[in-house]
Amino acid sequence: MSRQKPKRSREELLHLLKGQMKALEASSRSFDAGEDWEAERLATAVFNLVQDGGSMVSLLSQLEVRDSLKFVSTGRMPSGLPPADIASPALLMMQSHGTTSRFTPMLGDGPPMYASVTFEDWWKNELIYQERASGQLNRMRLVFALRHQDGGAHIGTLTDEIYIYLKKGAGWQLKHSDGRSEPVSNLVAGCMRQVAWEVTETLKQLDGDLQ
Repeated sequence: MSRQKPKRSREELLHLLKGQMKALEASSRSFDAGEDWEAERLATAVFNLVQDGGSMVSLLSQLEVRDSLKFVSTGRMPSGLPPADIASPALLMMQSHGTTSRFTPMLGDGPPMYASVTFEDWWKNELIYQERASGQLNRMRLVFALRHQDGGAHIGTLTDEIYIYLKKGAGWQLKHSDGRSEPVSNLVAGCMRQVAWEVTETLKQLDGDLQ
């Protein structure tokens, strides 16, 4: 006869939630200061907060709030259109600095109002990248690849082809003032930073429960 695992108290869960929110805040601040590798830790914090599966229950589900939250969505690929040969990630924007341009997470610099969607739409159904030859990427696949294979919680063989393609620059080139060009290297990290921003904004709905 198996023994039922004791549940954590709500007080303990809220304490853990505050810790994960601090982790998001600290890694986001470090990322914005130039540390792109923080995308790995952002993926782990987001995973802890939202992912259910098998015997694993996310922190937000243990608090019984995940499926009632409306998740902030700052971008999705247009639906109903054929995939392009080369596309820009839906969560990033192009910024120019002198003679160079690069993709950066939009954070709160997009439209004045963002969509609010269900968790399933935000996590699985919305596409944040789609390209004809390589396929489609949603937020869940991005977080899984970063966390399970690319340094978040484990370093293993990369198997997600669209993630690999995006990590290699997805065909985009960064041009330098001296005429050199190289593949854009921060598409994956930038997308993860924007996902973390969306989660942080979404969790503001719980402010009254965190007192």
